[in-house]
Amino acid sequence: MDNKLKTMVNNAIIAALIIVLNAFNPIGFGPIQFRLSEALSVIPFYNKKYMSGVLIGVFIANLFSPLNIIDSIAGVTVGVVSYTLASKINNQLIKNLVFSSVSGIIIGFMLYKMLNIPFTITAISIAISTIVSTSIGTWIIEKYLKKLILE
Repeated sequence: MDNKLKTMVNNAIIAALIIVLNAFNPIGFGPIQFRLSEALSVIPFYNKKYMSGVLIGVFIANLFSPLNIIDSIAGVTVGVVSYTLASKINNQLIKNLVFSSVSGIIIGFMLYKMLNIPFTITAISIAISTIVSTSIGTWIIEKYLKKLILE
């Protein structure tokens, strides 16, 4: 399989995994949430060619949220801002903290504006759950998948 096709297939698999993990997650939306699919959001930190798979997966998965397109746009914004801010950082933990902080701020603000849910508590809750998920993803990649993702 040539490299372009392999990259497209891998992006499709990543997007599908994000969608499936969100679809069967009973606490994936709202002010207190835990998304195991966020573990996959660290993949572009290892190889940016998989950013489109993550962003497409997030966009489609968030269409199933009660805030659908608004949540989709916010989720993609989290990814784009995080990947841009973290692009020059070499420490994976710091990258995860950037992603989690951006997620807390953007999603917390969206929930505050759309549902009048208190911003600070929501932002902190989302940031904490995201750092847990991204840490799980980092551990899995470092332990089992790093060579595969770097190809």
